[in-house]
Amino acid sequence: MPKAETIQRILEGTVTLDDLSRAKAGFWEKLRAVSLKFPAVREAVALFYFVCDPKVSFGLKSTAIIALVYFISPFDIVPDAIPLAGLIDDGMVLMAAITALSGVMAPYREKADQKIRGNKPTDTEGAEGAEAAETEVVIPVTVQTRAG
Repeated sequence: MPKAETIQRILEGTVTLDDLSRAKAGFWEKLRAVSLKFPAVREAVALFYFVCDPKVSFGLKSTAIIALVYFISPFDIVPDAIPLAGLIDDGMVLMAAITALSGVMAPYREKADQKIRGNKPTDTEGAEGAEAAETEVVIPVTVQTRAG
């Protein structure tokens, strides 16, 4: 699905369960693939924890969701297949979201650091939702099912 259509569906709150499942799988797949080469991995994980926190409003989450959709999408301004350059635009989008949300990101960065080190975050507030999201979708949006 083209990125612009995905972003529009997120903003309208008409994301399907299939969309959310692909996003979850794509996030962890991409993260594993680039974790050693990509300095913004910590920020991607922090944004993921932020999106999964049920206490965060959808309005704030939308910035992080759009950045994460861009991160996992194969349709980038600079394709990921281009060594190094393909990851730079992903990093710029992630860093723009982190900058926009800088006032609220500190606890999610701590959780990201713990996750990257292979530990379960000790502060489970918000992290509990993210851990569940590794196995099920917990992003609060209106889901439309396809008839038929």
